[in-house]
Amino acid sequence: MATVLAGILGLSIACAYLATQSTRGAIRRAEKILADLRATGLSAYWSDQGLELKYDMKNTDQIIIAQLSLAREPTEGGYRGATLRSNPASEAAEAWILSEDAHQGQYEVESNIGRLIKMRITLEGEDLTISSRGYRAQAKTPANYIPEGLMELIIYLTVLGGKDATFSMIVNDQALVGDKVRFFQVQIKPLDDSTATVYMPGLGGLDRSEYKLDSDGIVQEILLHSLGARYQLKEKRIYDPSEESSSTEY
Repeated sequence: MATVLAGILGLSIACAYLATQSTRGAIRRAEKILADLRATGLSAYWSDQGLELKYDMKNTDQIIIAQLSLAREPTEGGYRGATLRSNPASEAAEAWILSEDAHQGQYEVESNIGRLIKMRITLEGEDLTISSRGYRAQAKTPANYIPEGLMELIIYLTVLGGKDATFSMIVNDQALVGDKVRFFQVQIKPLDDSTATVYMPGLGGLDRSEYKLDSDGIVQEILLHSLGARYQLKEKRIYDPSEESSSTEY
C-alpha cells in the first residue's frame, strides 16, 4: 500500500510540475509576441488607411440581439481606434490611442452594460494608471500585458505562431480592487491557421469564445459559448482618414 501511495504522490507531483512548466511556457510565448510586435511596430501589420468593421450578434434563432462596431486609423506617431457595443437596453463606447511601438497609450470607456463604468487607462512604458469614478491606482504592467486596442491583433499573431499563449489584460468592470490594479489572464489557443479559442475572465468564471479570422487578421466571426450567440461580420470599409472619418466616434 505504501508503495502504491508513494507512486500516486509521485505522479501527482510530476503532473503539477508539467502543468506549471506549460503555464510558464505559454506566458513566455506571450511575452515574446508582444516584444516582437513592439520591435517591428504596429505599422508592420496595420496600414495607413482607416478601417471600419461592423458586426451583428445573433442568437441561436438567428435574431439580431446586439451590434458591434470597430474602427481604427493612423494618427501622428501611431494609431487610434474606437469600439461601440450596443443592444436595445444599453451601450458601451470605448476609445484608444497607441504609439507605434505600443509603449505609450490611453484608453477611455463609458458603459452602462451590466453596471455603469467610466474609466481611463494611461500607459507610459511599463507604468499603468487607472482612473475610475474618483479612484486612482498605478501599477507596473507584466511583460505579457495586452495594451488596450490590441486584442484582435494579438489573437492573430498567436494564431500565426501556432502555439498557446497566456497574456495579461484589464477587465473593465473588475479593473480595480480598492486602490490596486487587477490584471487577469487571457488564454489564446490556436485551433488551426485561422481560428483560435480564447478564454477570458467572466462573471461566472472563464468565458470561452472562438475567433475566426481571415488571412489579413480581420475577425470574421466570434462564437460566444457562454451566451449561445455569435458576432458575424456584416460590413468592412476601408477609407482615407485624410478625407473622411469612421462613423464610430473616437
